[in-house]
Amino acid sequence: MNLLRSLSVGSLFVFSAAQVSAECTTKNEALDLNVGDVVSAELLNDILSRIQGVTTGISADYLNGTWSCTSFNKNRTGTLVNGYTVDGDGLGSSVAQDVVFAKQSNGNFIVTYDYNLGQNFTATGANTCNGKLLDGGQFSQSSTGVSGQNCYNEGVYPIKMISSQCFQWSVTN
Repeated sequence: MNLLRSLSVGSLFVFSAAQVSAECTTKNEALDLNVGDVVSAELLNDILSRIQGVTTGISADYLNGTWSCTSFNKNRTGTLVNGYTVDGDGLGSSVAQDVVFAKQSNGNFIVTYDYNLGQNFTATGANTCNGKLLDGGQFSQSSTGVSGQNCYNEGVYPIKMISSQCFQWSVTN
């Protein structure tokens, strides 16, 4: 499993409650089938496992690792902080950062990232959160157990597979 995954944040619109949605993808190669290609059992198993990932939810082993993340925010006015810059189309701002989900021996995660997800108008420090995957469909994170660290995105957030290489994570700031 790739440890470096690319995160393309789908629709990170920050409203007054700062609702954030992130879409994550790995750098696995896309399948390229052409007319006349023979489909082996190995390839068919790969296709079926990609489909199964969508229907069964995220597993802790799949989530474990470093994800390269781009967060989008609708706010593009005023002084932008936390690494955000105005997008070229003028419709918002974005920042790229790594998000690390480090699985612990008890099955929980330590989640670290440089900037508060979705926060581009108030400067914040780096985030270290204690997190837990709930039934493969939600991710709970808090500052519990990470004393002396900041966790600005505490709460329980929906997390769902979009494909075997992609998940969406909604966060309220």
